[in-house]
Amino acid sequence: MTDITAVSGTRRAIKELVDGTIRVQVDIDPRFRRQFFDLFPDIDTAVALAPLSPQAAAAPSPTGQTLESLIQPAAVVAPNRLAEFLHISGYFRSPKLWTAMDAAGIYTEKQHKAYIETLSCVGWGHLECNGDVCLHHVKTAANSGVGYKPPHFYGVPLCFRHHRDWAHGTGSLCATRKDKQDLLERAVAITAENMKASIKSHLKIESLRELTLEKLHVFEDTIGLPITKWGGA
Repeated sequence: MTDITAVSGTRRAIKELVDGTIRVQVDIDPRFRRQFFDLFPDIDTAVALAPLSPQAAAAPSPTGQTLESLIQPAAVVAPNRLAEFLHISGYFRSPKLWTAMDAAGIYTEKQHKAYIETLSCVGWGHLECNGDVCLHHVKTAANSGVGYKPPHFYGVPLCFRHHRDWAHGTGSLCATRKDKQDLLERAVAITAENMKASIKSHLKIESLRELTLEKLHVFEDTIGLPITKWGGA
């Protein structure tokens, strides 16, 4: 019998194409991010869909540990277990955390934009860098729409030429779909690192290994995002 490996997600928007094809948007649970890219590295990979019961949807993460089973009581005794969970669960990569941090003024979109513009251009391809670096917003179906620009937290640094001719250009020099996916990964990685650094600074700790469940709950109360209400990722 062949083992079947799967990742969970949530069915979102649906669109029926002219030929009758049904195109569905699926949001993948952040806990399964790494497994998703391992299973579906390429566009047009065949998939199978099946509904999950509420019990299955609340199943443990790929590590075999739920938030509560990892944190209580083990993480209270050993804070490094809590730090491990925050990393593997994608805690710092969550747009919910980013929004809460911005609203609380701990790490804002304005600060992030200013930081991005101090970095070197991350563009590649057949173009040489030219011009000042600006923040390029990486769009996804979930973070943008008509008249709606993605938050600065989805930004990457691009020089004028790469921004105009590569990211927003057309023809053979423009960014491919894979390029844009790679830019999205860079944007999320940059924001996640800055969120982590800002939280450590706010809590006055040098390492996440110093973080306890009690400190985490106090912090989340401060930003109005209790971990028990959004699952930790």
